[in-house]
Amino acid sequence: GIQFVYLLVIVFTQVITTLAGWYAVHGQKIGLGDLLGLAFKRSYWMSAIQTLMIVIFLFVLYLAAAILGAVLGIPYLFLIPYALFVVWFMVKVLTRLQLICIEDRGPWQGMMASSTLSKGNWFRSFLVVLAPTLVMGAVSVLSSMALMGGRGLFDLQGASVSAEGNDV
Repeated sequence: GIQFVYLLVIVFTQVITTLAGWYAVHGQKIGLGDLLGLAFKRSYWMSAIQTLMIVIFLFVLYLAAAILGAVLGIPYLFLIPYALFVVWFMVKVLTRLQLICIEDRGPWQGMMASSTLSKGNWFRSFLVVLAPTLVMGAVSVLSSMALMGGRGLFDLQGASVSAEGNDV
């Protein structure tokens, strides 16, 4: 339900910022109406389809890993290789959205071209993504702590719950 709508809003935001950034870098001015028209023309729909393809692929892969782990009696063992694969895969298809928006590629062609671009540059691409992710994570943790009155995210003393489910 709402997660699907949220995912589509994120894809739309990525398409708009990619197109706006492209025009800004090239010194071209584009109005909001033209930008929205360009986004909805093809880029958004191709990007949404591609995102759904990735989500379905990773979900099926997760189910396969979970079932395999359950059948073999070691349910969590396969989550580590799955998580490593997800990181590897997402870095391989890092530029997929830009290739759809800028080069007018389809969902599959965008992923294949992105994979080709990352060949020989995977670790460098990983580091480029890792740095802002760590910064955003730190800001998130610090802002959460500030909003919680200085309590840490894992402070269980202030969050104990009785057997009835009421705060103690």
